[in-house]
Order: sequence, then C-alpha cells, then structure tokens
Amino acid sequence: MRKATTATILFLVAATATAAAVMLVPRSATADDPVPRCVAVSGQLAEDPGGASCPTDHPNCFIGAIHGKKLEATTLFYGEGSVAAPPASPGWFAYSGVTTYTTENGPIVTRETGLVSNFNIPGGPGRASLSMEVITSGGTGYLFVNGFVDANRHVTSQVSGTICTP
Repeated sequence: MRKATTATILFLVAATATAAAVMLVPRSATADDPVPRCVAVSGQLAEDPGGASCPTDHPNCFIGAIHGKKLEATTLFYGEGSVAAPPASPGWFAYSGVTTYTTENGPIVTRETGLVSNFNIPGGPGRASLSMEVITSGGTGYLFVNGFVDANRHVTSQVSGTICTP
C-alpha cells in the first residue's frame, strides 16, 4: 500500500473542512421564502365620489366596493395627477392614482393609470379604461378595469386580473 504524502493529507483535510463549512452555511432568505400564490380575480366594481368620507389629504376620493370571483373588498381611490390627451383625441384625459382594496385578509394597494372620456358615448356619459399594478409590500400582480362614469360621477366597472401574495 502506498503511503500518503503530507501534501495529499493536507489537501484531503482542507477539502473535507471546506465541504463541511459549505453544508453549515445558512441557506439564503430566498430559498426559505414560500412560492408566491397567484389567484385569478374578477368582479363588478361600483364607486362614488367620497365627499366628506374622504381622507383629509385626498378630499376628492372615490369610495366603493367590488364583488366577484376571489375578490370581495371595499375600495378607496385617490388621484395623484392628470394630463389632457393629444389634440387628435379631444375629450379624453390620462390620470394616475392609488386604489386600496380592503379585503378580510388585509389591504391590497395598487398603482392605477388610466384614460377617461368626458363625452357621451353608448353606455354612459363617460368611459374609463385603465390598468393597475399591485404595489402592496410583498405582493405582485395586475388588474385591468373597463367601465362607465355617469352624470353623477357614479362609476361601474368590470375588473379582472391576477394577484400574487407571498
């Protein structure tokens, strides 16, 4: 049988120690995170100007509720800015704001960006089409919304999309 040299023994000891150290290093946090749970949602949304019920820092909010498939919530929307559409699209404007869906499991906050018309079209005096990105801490997803605004600023919309939670 051949004798092991000092260099070979040192190599084997170092390799064993390195392998043991790698096995003892804590796993990264992402390895411990659960896989996001994504759910397809849809529903009918109805909102009205909130008036005196709006938060003081957002006096022109809209308050409502959504009822549907895997999404039952009260809603609070407030705008953060708007701009007129290009001259070739008179009667439209673009806006951005935040909508909070308060469910029995807690709030889902979204960034809303949309287009709204202010002229009469079939189905109501105004039309809204928008997209929402879920910005809740730890959550992801999107919602698409299409609806109408009547002369009293009552909004009725169809909502569909996917919400993912950790």
